[in-house]
Amino acid sequence: MRAQATASFIAGIVGVGVLFALIIFTRNFDLVEFFDRATDPDTAMAQVGAQEDRRAAAEAEEAHTAKSEAALQRLFESRESNVTVVVHGTVDRVFDDPGVATPTQKFVVRSGERTVMVEHDTGLAPMVPLGEGDTVRVRGEYEWTARGGRVLRTHADPDGRGAGGWIEFDGRRYE
Repeated sequence: MRAQATASFIAGIVGVGVLFALIIFTRNFDLVEFFDRATDPDTAMAQVGAQEDRRAAAEAEEAHTAKSEAALQRLFESRESNVTVVVHGTVDRVFDDPGVATPTQKFVVRSGERTVMVEHDTGLAPMVPLGEGDTVRVRGEYEWTARGGRVLRTHADPDGRGAGGWIEFDGRRYE
């Protein structure tokens, strides 16, 4: 009986040792937070995975924003227009101007230090329920302006000749 208890005790220590090794090799892991929430190794590993997923998503968002900002900067400096772009950034301002002949949703997206006006034709695509501070991805046609440019044709191509555009927000694509 005593040998069995000793073996169980040693197995428990080995299990804890493996758990500590996993924690040590996981970068930027908060040990206090781990011990506050985790009670078993499976829960701990799920939390490590979730933290890694959040970190990867944040890194991907930074990469998209940097790429988007560089593309916008290049287009602005070269004064190019009629170029298909994908802009990833944060909504800086929303305008409540639906227009007269064609209803248009207008908002400014900030991608790093660069801003661009998005003009979304709600006669061809659904309105996007976004607000200031929201993160969006926009695919459309860039047109140069002295104020930073604008992105048009953020909807499916009604003639079916091109790929068309879209706005991604909150897990949904509006096109």
